[in-house]
Amino acid sequence: MEEKIIQALYHGNLDPANKSVVRGSDYAKQLSMLDSTVDTLRETISPEEKELLDKVLSTWMTMESIWGKHGSWKVIS
Repeated sequence: MEEKIIQALYHGNLDPANKSVVRGSDYAKQLSMLDSTVDTLRETISPEEKELLDKVLSTWMTMESIWGKHGSWKVIS
């Protein structure tokens, strides 16, 4: 079993940063709220503002991915 997991990691078929979202969890509820809020916002903004929103969401998703791989943020001032 361990060997299959190691092989899957080596071949890029397993990404430990990906996590399952448990239905009904606080995270799932917040994600649903975010999704519906973004949908509502998209209906009310201009095409230029939609592009800006897409950039914000893309950046946020990238940051979440980085956080998932590294486990925590460090603020350096």
